[in-house]
Amino acid sequence: IIGDKNEFLTRIYTNDEFNLTETMPNKIDFGSLNAQQLLILNELEDIPQILIKPFTDFISQGGSLVIIPSAKADLSSYNVFLQALGAGSFSGNYTNELSVTNIHNKHPLLEGVFEKAVTNFQYPAVKSSYLVGLRNASPILSYNNSTVFLASISHGNGTVYCFTASLDSENSNFKNSPLIVPIFYNMGLYSYHPSEPYYVIGNDAVIDVPVTVDQDEVVTISNENESFIPLQQVQSDRVRITTNDYPLKSGIYNITYNNKTIRPVAFNYNRVESNPAVANIHEIFQNAKNVSVSDTIKGAFEAFDDSSRSTSLSTYFLWLALFWMLVEIALLKFLKP
Repeated sequence: IIGDKNEFLTRIYTNDEFNLTETMPNKIDFGSLNAQQLLILNELEDIPQILIKPFTDFISQGGSLVIIPSAKADLSSYNVFLQALGAGSFSGNYTNELSVTNIHNKHPLLEGVFEKAVTNFQYPAVKSSYLVGLRNASPILSYNNSTVFLASISHGNGTVYCFTASLDSENSNFKNSPLIVPIFYNMGLYSYHPSEPYYVIGNDAVIDVPVTVDQDEVVTISNENESFIPLQQVQSDRVRITTNDYPLKSGIYNITYNNKTIRPVAFNYNRVESNPAVANIHEIFQNAKNVSVSDTIKGAFEAFDDSSRSTSLSTYFLWLALFWMLVEIALLKFLKP
């Protein structure tokens, strides 16, 4: 968290689930910035230009950032930052009171939060807000005039969550709303990208390896039978490797650097082909004349019974034709003039 007045956030991001650090803009440890998953700019009056490049890089590399503007925000500094993200801008103040009445339940941040549509809800309100023109934004919460209160904006591999009003108690009662806990909790939860238990051979697998590499050095993936150098992108505190066609065989491999094992990783074959639910029998056989497809066991027996019955009748006609042929032969032989 970058800023002060963080009491409501420290009650959400507790030590049993989150590693929380609080600091001020002039005391940021840039060396550990990329080791974070979520940054919250809490009620900053201005965003120093020296922070714009580190913040945009952090977001591009997969981090999440929350913007909570101050009621006395320097909009020009905010706009320089938003424009660096291609996210739009703040355009002015709106001093009429607004209620946060529209909850966009289908947004991923709110997925599973509500079992059904919320009714008879004490909606939070703000006394003043900022007019915004956000680009490529997905609304999460909106005011009763349909303008955005909270939206998410994708940038690179990361996400920006932008509030359009101060959450200070003098301006809003949002801190007392039941919405605040799931909103901020899920921001923290979804900002963390744990490693997959295994990766599928043939699919793009992106793996972040927490290691600092020297120039001209590479990370390798190997086991007793196979070794290869994956595609890799060097970042300040990690290496992002991407695999697709390699390895060739499933198994447990080690990610190594300078002959030291960083972490193990598992690769499996794609098992979709062995899933019978994937096969569409009608598409496979289409209109084949020698194939009968039934959706039920009863239908299959009825079709088999009809087939047996038609076969039995044809046999009778065959024997009858043979009988009359023999009769004709006998007549020709014994009734000759």
